[in-house]
Amino acid sequence: AAVERLTSFIEAGRAMSDILLLPDLMDFFLGLVTRELDVERASLMLLDEEQRELRVVSHRGVDNVDVDSVRIPIGEGIAGRVAETGQYMMVEETEEALGDEARPHLANSFISAPIKLSIPIRSQQHVLGVINVTNRRTGVAFTDEDLAYLGGMAGQLAVAIDRAAHFQDLQGAYDDLRQTQGQLVASERLNVVGRMAAGVAHEFNNSLSVILGRAENALASVPESGSPQDAKFRSDLEAIIRSSLQGAASIRRIQDYTRIRRDAPTAIVDLNQVVRDAVEMNRPKWKGEMTAAGCPITMRTGLTEVRPVEGDVHELEQVLGNLIFNAVDAMPDGGTIDIRTFMNDDRVCLEVRDSGTGMDAETREQLFEPFFTTKPRGNGLGMSIVFGIITRHGGTVAVDTAPGEGTTLQVLLPPAASAEPAPDSAEAPETPGAAGPGGVDPERTGRILLVDDETDVLETLLEALEAGGHTPTGAASGEEALERFDPGDFDLVITDLNMPGMSGTELLEQLKTRRPDIPVGILSGWIDRPDSGADPTERADFILPKPCRLHELLDVVQRHLSDSPSNTPTQ
Repeated sequence: AAVERLTSFIEAGRAMSDILLLPDLMDFFLGLVTRELDVERASLMLLDEEQRELRVVSHRGVDNVDVDSVRIPIGEGIAGRVAETGQYMMVEETEEALGDEARPHLANSFISAPIKLSIPIRSQQHVLGVINVTNRRTGVAFTDEDLAYLGGMAGQLAVAIDRAAHFQDLQGAYDDLRQTQGQLVASERLNVVGRMAAGVAHEFNNSLSVILGRAENALASVPESGSPQDAKFRSDLEAIIRSSLQGAASIRRIQDYTRIRRDAPTAIVDLNQVVRDAVEMNRPKWKGEMTAAGCPITMRTGLTEVRPVEGDVHELEQVLGNLIFNAVDAMPDGGTIDIRTFMNDDRVCLEVRDSGTGMDAETREQLFEPFFTTKPRGNGLGMSIVFGIITRHGGTVAVDTAPGEGTTLQVLLPPAASAEPAPDSAEAPETPGAAGPGGVDPERTGRILLVDDETDVLETLLEALEAGGHTPTGAASGEEALERFDPGDFDLVITDLNMPGMSGTELLEQLKTRRPDIPVGILSGWIDRPDSGADPTERADFILPKPCRLHELLDVVQRHLSDSPSNTPTQ
């Protein structure tokens, strides 16, 4: 018997070095105990210090009890008393040991089993749990040697529990580090792509500006009700315009997923309202299409009171729309989408969970990479755009998924520093083409200095401004613009941003220093605002994307000419 118990201790020692997962360790130790002591039933309970109660983590011979629901308060019953005192109990008569006062609470619980021996699992500081055993199968009573054996096993188990818990902490830290490293690698990969894409996007936007502007200028010269040849010209030019606009949209998507767009969010946004609006806007997708296909989807929202965030409401709606579309695509046979908002410490959390197919580890790792898709007709930009938008808003995106278990995406955003509500649409900054207060004076024209280092772009826009009744002057660089600029000669200045030599932001500062009352706008295909610090474009009176529609350019020019009290109409 002594040799067998020594062997049992040796096996326990080996288990401490080989088994690192706590549930497996508990199960192994209890198997050794039940085999060596030859008991009918046994259980191993660990202490939940916060709830001050014991719960069963491993058991043998307990087949008719829902052990997962068993909770033993500290101090109640045999196990509870052992956990409270830290002293073992060897019981001859279980009912006498329990006492009448404990029976009403314990009659239908696991503790009503005839425990004969209960040993505390103690670390150096406190009790971790207890080991309980019942009668031997042979009916032989327990001896002092049995008590010493079980106490020794409990001591080894305490060391093993501490070691396993330490391993789980390290594993959790490693997983967090690995996830952070993966995000950093993905971020750096996108930064590299972004740096290359930045120049490409700038050149494409300049080319599209020429194509779009020339096509619109030519279209304006072709009669709407002319000959069949005129109708053919108009149709061809309109096709060129549509293709140019589609190309510009593609460039914006490239800027989104490479995050070379750094538009600083400024509005205070109610995230709960974003959820309501996005769910409604995407109703045709998740409700209409899926119901018509006989695969209905249930949409459930759980919106709690959260702090407002600072951001672009349309971009946040785009994020949620992409997440809803992905969830729908992951449930071809229908299912459930749960959208929740809540506070997570000091961050605002948006969570989207679906009951779909889930993702394997390989798909999960590539989820935010541009052009990666598992959809037959997908372009692989949706989740990369989500990542770019949330990053621009100072947030993070986490994914919890497994094959067959659905997917949960959790977006964490910093709350807004100010809780002032977003401005109403009537007070919001005007967009190109919208009428300003009192409308735009169609007769208002002005002397305009236009600055761009691309000759074709400059000539195209000069022609458009002249056709709009203005008197434009061109400059091919910031230095030339300063030489031409005279406070009495120009009513408005429009400059490109990225130019060799003096940049558009440097020119902007110079002009505003000389005449702060003259409107200066930026026309550029790449507004690269810094991640932190002052925004070099914040002194601009307006910013237009390149390419832009000519009517948008003329509308914003007329509006700022009308709003500038220092200007007088040019006859």
